[in-house]
Amino acid sequence: MPSITIDTSRLPVLVIRFDGAVDDAAFDRYLGESHELSAGRGQSDIYAMVIDSRNGGRPTPGQRHRQNEFIKNHQDDLANRCAGAAFVITSAVGRGVLTALLWVQPMPYEHVVVGTLDEAEAWCRKRLAAHGAAVKRSA
Repeated sequence: MPSITIDTSRLPVLVIRFDGAVDDAAFDRYLGESHELSAGRGQSDIYAMVIDSRNGGRPTPGQRHRQNEFIKNHQDDLANRCAGAAFVITSAVGRGVLTALLWVQPMPYEHVVVGTLDEAEAWCRKRLAAHGAAVKRSA
């Protein structure tokens, strides 16, 4: 079953996993959870995100629009609390496409597009360390 999972067990590193193409209700739940995290409700002061899209489906145009609106509406919280996001995409073409899209629609925090979870987690740990955050090693 398609899903989006936000794993907070390794805070301040969040791991967001996209599995399959989710429906609008699941995507909206993800945006709601993202708002809770970006606003700092019950979480650490600063965090970094691994966005694991290796098994994700393509978001619909409406979902992409809602994601862009979310970023625009929560830009200050994201800029102040998120040390960065590492997007994991195994396809070199997919990484190139996302990199190009991020040039056109910049994020309010540092980001990188990589091919493996290890690369993403290492990058997030470096970003957090640069912000003075205590970082747990991945299990």
